[in-house]
Amino acid sequence: MSATIERHSTIEAPIEFTFRFVADYTNVPNWMFGITAFHPCGEQDAGPGATFDTSFSSGVASAQFQLTAAEWRADELIVLESVSGPYVRAAFAFAAHDPDATRLHVTITYPVTGGVAGRLLKRVSDAIANTAIRHVETSLRREVLAAYALRGQ
Repeated sequence: MSATIERHSTIEAPIEFTFRFVADYTNVPNWMFGITAFHPCGEQDAGPGATFDTSFSSGVASAQFQLTAAEWRADELIVLESVSGPYVRAAFAFAAHDPDATRLHVTITYPVTGGVAGRLLKRVSDAIANTAIRHVETSLRREVLAAYALRGQ
């Protein structure tokens, strides 16, 4: 059983730059909520099938898992899904807002347990997920803008 939340934003940087920034695994711990380590498993570090050892810690929970790039279309979409550990899915859809701005749609799917305990824990899970997606969207926008401002220096 899982739940999904989403958030939209506009980033004042061209779509190609924004996509490359998100696609660069070395940037992920700077903007992805709770991610403390994100390293490729093997040689492939981008594109469909790239897999990453991931460490997560939110203060409430921590986990080690692997994420793989389940979908990858240049300047359009990156979907990361867990292949080990708890099931999570993060999708980043990119669209040109105008030549100098990108519309970003972030969707996060996370596990929710069933039963009475699951209903009680869902409030906590939802609160963490809402904090996470706000953090991702805000931090990603801030980090892309900073990198874009520094691109010519």
